[in-house]
Amino acid sequence: MAVTDGTKHNLSSEKFFRIAKMAWLPGKNALVMSARKNLGDNNQLWRVSYPGMQTSQISDELSPFLDLSIAANADRAVASQATRLSDIWVGPSRDPNDLKKVTQAIDNFCWTPDGRLVYASTTSGNRDLWIMNKDGTEQKQLTVDPAVDAAPAVTPDNRYIIFTSNRTGVFQVWRMNVDGSNQVQLTNGVSKDHPTISADGKWVFYNTTDDWNLWKVPIDGGESLQLTEYVAYWPAVSPDGKLIACSGRSGSKRDILIVPVTGGQPLKRLEFRGTSPSSARIKWTPDGNAVIYPTVIDGPTLILRQPLNGGLSEEVVRFPHDELFDFGYSNNGQYLAATLGGWQHDVVLINDLTK
Repeated sequence: MAVTDGTKHNLSSEKFFRIAKMAWLPGKNALVMSARKNLGDNNQLWRVSYPGMQTSQISDELSPFLDLSIAANADRAVASQATRLSDIWVGPSRDPNDLKKVTQAIDNFCWTPDGRLVYASTTSGNRDLWIMNKDGTEQKQLTVDPAVDAAPAVTPDNRYIIFTSNRTGVFQVWRMNVDGSNQVQLTNGVSKDHPTISADGKWVFYNTTDDWNLWKVPIDGGESLQLTEYVAYWPAVSPDGKLIACSGRSGSKRDILIVPVTGGQPLKRLEFRGTSPSSARIKWTPDGNAVIYPTVIDGPTLILRQPLNGGLSEEVVRFPHDELFDFGYSNNGQYLAATLGGWQHDVVLINDLTK
């Protein structure tokens, strides 16, 4: 943008999903920026020449870069980097304050019908999907790919795992057998997220990330169908398979939507108390009479139970010391698992930026 008259010019045709910070090199012949090209990528450091606007990636890290500052008279910079440190904790649902740490995990996980856990981990040096028993035994890596694989969901018959992967450039919905074999892409086009499975196992519900509308695609592959023309993300199917609970928006305020499984306008709008944590996934209670969700109220993260009849919400459990990244109850309701942890912040020195 020209300082004199405010005229704007597109300097490059290359697109980024988000540019967090940018700074000029001392000679003004290039700039360095912290940015990511896709929703699910980590912020990396990029060098952009000027006026040629040739872009080259400087870093390729598992941990994202945040702030950035370049020395006034040198070809070096410092950047802050955040590393998430988190683990899966498991314990009896009747005593949710007595969870035990099991293994390293990140982002979302799910229970299988036979009581195992499918989870994302960076143990291999990449964000892949793994499966294990609830006590951490018999851990097996399911995906081996340089891309990011995440957000697993298992079919009621324990046959398939649905997940998201950006191995084709943007996040799409994929399907694989529960042993990790036969990995098949189900969606195309713009980025997708938050897949979940219908009660009969025949459909996969998901969000398009450009508008957060709700869609579904046959689990055996085929044409996708749009269910909403409004924001309805983090879908969760009710136990009887007739309803979907989603997160929605009323202006700047977040609420909980109860939507028919066939789509259309919401049947109910329920209050979302507090503010959203890193993961605000909605779950159903086994009887289908209420939904539960995580929220932050006056500091700690809580899990609240909200009756569908609009009654007052009640606290299920709180996590006063760690950040909650995901949670879920086993299919028989006897166990609770949660991904808990925090962030480690470091400052990184980068040299030779002019090369």
